[in-house]
Amino acid sequence: MYTRGCGIFDVGHRTSDLVIVASHQGLIVEGWNHVEDRCQDRDAIGVVDVGEFKLLRSHMGVADEAKNYSPGNLRAVTTNAQYAAAVEGWMADEKTLRYSGCMVADIHHILSKGQGIFSNIGGGEDSKYPDGKLRHVFECGPFAYLVEEAGGLSSDGVQSILDKKITDVDQRTAIIIGSKNEVEKTVGILSA
Repeated sequence: MYTRGCGIFDVGHRTSDLVIVASHQGLIVEGWNHVEDRCQDRDAIGVVDVGEFKLLRSHMGVADEAKNYSPGNLRAVTTNAQYAAAVEGWMADEKTLRYSGCMVADIHHILSKGQGIFSNIGGGEDSKYPDGKLRHVFECGPFAYLVEEAGGLSSDGVQSILDKKITDVDQRTAIIIGSKNEVEKTVGILSA
């Protein structure tokens, strides 16, 4: 049994989104600052205004096909030929570039639009972040859970982010996340 909740809380001079996901496996809490006063989960999108939750959309999902792409860590295309091929493929397919430089905003866009793909891949053995720049525990894991609950997929290039063993609190990982078919296609390109 899953109980999902999310809300927006005024924290001092700025508004912060806080997503709380509870499951039979324990409690996952992910918080971030974000510009828009909205929050998402698979069942509802709403706004909290002085203790009142206003429903904006009753269902949230991620479609199998992607029209938008958000390639993070583009520096990696200079040292990772497979990642360069994936980015070139998105351009050849005439997908729309949607990149803010912020994983939170790009994943928020995927959830809001119901489609898209975000990637942040390691730059190889000689780079500062050979396994990827984003942290598994605080960034990739919580977003992987939300996107997969909404019908999308996540991967580190080998397995689902949700299946990846946590070995360190500051563990870094590559991530490909979003629309199922595009994630599977990208993982295939990266593993070629």
